[in-house]
Amino acid sequence: MTDRRVRSQVAVVGGGPVGMGLAIGLGQLGITCTVIERRPEPQPVPKGQNLTQRTMELMRAWGVEDRVRAGRTIPREYGIVGYTAYRSLLGPYSYDWQRRAAVRRFYATDNERLPQYATERALRQRVAEVPAVSVHYGWRVEQVSQDDGGAHVRARDESGEVLEVDADHVVGCDGSRSVVRSAAGITETGTDHDQMMVLLVFRSEQLDDVLDRFPGTSYFNVLDPALEGYWKFLGRVDADQTWFFHAPVDRADTGRDTDFRPLVWSAVGAEIDVDVQHVGFWDMRFALADSYRAGRLLIAGDAAHSHPPYGGYGINTGFEDAATLAWKLAATVQGWGGPGLLDSYD
Repeated sequence: MTDRRVRSQVAVVGGGPVGMGLAIGLGQLGITCTVIERRPEPQPVPKGQNLTQRTMELMRAWGVEDRVRAGRTIPREYGIVGYTAYRSLLGPYSYDWQRRAAVRRFYATDNERLPQYATERALRQRVAEVPAVSVHYGWRVEQVSQDDGGAHVRARDESGEVLEVDADHVVGCDGSRSVVRSAAGITETGTDHDQMMVLLVFRSEQLDDVLDRFPGTSYFNVLDPALEGYWKFLGRVDADQTWFFHAPVDRADTGRDTDFRPLVWSAVGAEIDVDVQHVGFWDMRFALADSYRAGRLLIAGDAAHSHPPYGGYGINTGFEDAATLAWKLAATVQGWGGPGLLDSYD
């Protein structure tokens, strides 16, 4: 078996939305870029759905806006509107809290809503068109290092073949458990609320009819004093009766046999049909890296700052990282950026 060695100006570890956005931005500026991504296909979990007007401006700059909008799974007549209700969606108290249209005039384009995996597919299609970028899917990074001559990445695929990438800089877009951040010795400051949350993806034939009272609404929040400040929230994954749902749960209730339908019923206010397709769990935790750079190693997205999946904060701030870092890395590699430019990134 022959190992492979690649030379690139920038290596990106992690080809999720942030890594792909960064690679496209670098490639459009003429920087050769190698992306290493362990997943052959995007994860089919509905998260990172709210893309702000500013993010869609970036999509336009990266030449992918039309593809992203084409990946929308909810017809436009549903709108991108959020409602908050007290105790249940069928209770007497609720209000519309999502008024992004009020700031539309400050942006060049509209916001958008679609699952993260649809955004990733659009970015993967676009990155394949950028000559300066090469992407290696199905490779897991084992080692990241740096020295006076550059930065280095070692990865392996399922067959055991090894890929070595030598670069001027390595950027870790590899999530909250970042290999690059660990290799760089970058520490984090975190806040842990010690609260487990459940994520359900379910299908329901009856929920659309129940929620007719909220026309043009895509997602809903339910407040209840018993939750002590945490929310239950649910929203449409598509227009084909598929929904996501988050709620706080006790850690003792995370077994395979736990029936989570009563949580959905309490949020909706009715015992609708609930066919659970997926169950996942996440911790209510925030973390911020104490630096975004250590020498030739940098981090972006969840590797630099991780958020609970409320409102798409992680994906939108991650795209801002990519947009900022792309031109600063290009300026540094091409020699027209000053010596302190990369230090300004974080």
